[in-house]
Amino acid sequence: MKNWNGTFIFEPNFHQLIRIHNEKEEAFHDPISQAEHQSRQLKKRLAANGFPDIPIEYDVFISSPSTIIKSPSKQTPSKVPHAHRLLSKLTSIEKSSSIERLNEKQIKKLAIHY
Repeated sequence: MKNWNGTFIFEPNFHQLIRIHNEKEEAFHDPISQAEHQSRQLKKRLAANGFPDIPIEYDVFISSPSTIIKSPSKQTPSKVPHAHRLLSKLTSIEKSSSIERLNEKQIKKLAIHY
């Protein structure tokens, strides 16, 4: 979750985020790429500890409702919603993955490890 203000321009060709705030332009690492990398790292860590391969969803939520999000990519809007969309995103994921991936014992083991 990012707590920034201003206008965000997600530039997919260069994998960067440009923030315009108070007439100042700043470039940052692309948080979508960061979340994707963290997802891969988590999958590797789970596999190394004997957990089955499970789907890992990732998004970048923007906490400030006044932040303007722009991107030439059609993928960005679904991956970078405002925080008020969190509940609907979780509901959507829950509906789309009705298959039980981990049993209760595995969930408890996961909770202890992480």
